[in-house]
Amino acid sequence: MIILKGIFILLFIMIFFSTLRSELHAMSHAHKKNLILLTYNEFKRKMILLLVCIIVILLLIVFADSNITMILTQQEHLVWAKGISYLVDTSPVMVLLIVLYSVSFIKNQHSKFHETLRVSILSFVAVLIVGGILKVLIARTRPFVDINPYEFFQYTHFLSHHINKYLSMPSEHTLRVAALLLPFIFSYKRILIRFVLWFIIVLVMYCRVVTLNHWTSDVVAALILALAISHFIYKNAEIYRRK
Repeated sequence: MIILKGIFILLFIMIFFSTLRSELHAMSHAHKKNLILLTYNEFKRKMILLLVCIIVILLLIVFADSNITMILTQQEHLVWAKGISYLVDTSPVMVLLIVLYSVSFIKNQHSKFHETLRVSILSFVAVLIVGGILKVLIARTRPFVDINPYEFFQYTHFLSHHINKYLSMPSEHTLRVAALLLPFIFSYKRILIRFVLWFIIVLVMYCRVVTLNHWTSDVVAALILALAISHFIYKNAEIYRRK
């Protein structure tokens, strides 16, 4: 099992670098040279929106997290909700991306689906890196450990074997599924496609909260982060620049 998992990780790394190389190759020299400046300007333009998002998350922490979690603790954890959580773990999502990328590359590497999938892969890796850093910096206790939404910066637990219990914000499952699906929501205009994709994202968010793995603010923060990163990568990708 360990060897098989290692093979899948290696394949995914190869696909990621292939995707990154394809996108960089498609960029003009001027665009690549100004990419850092574009990132900085985008951050400045969205500063007010960022502050609004932070305020919303703080309000959720104060007024929603404890109340919603107390309601959920009175219910039995749903088996199907746990199953959905397992389906969007890192390994299943990586295998799905490897299969989809390989099939679409062989079939037509210049198709809209394949180009959008490249954005998904780049977004997937980017949100996992940024989200992982934020998890460690915020160090928030998960609700199944302690129903206290104000337990942040629990660095003293990092030396224990239960470090994952103190890495609640942002929700990694939400980051993964949102990074995977948001580029397709940006790219495809059909209402039905967008509705189904948004339904999947919201369903995963609900499952992470109802199983007490995350607070409501954790999944909302993850969605906001995934939206920001995925949209920025999509706007600089080949599929968007050709519009």
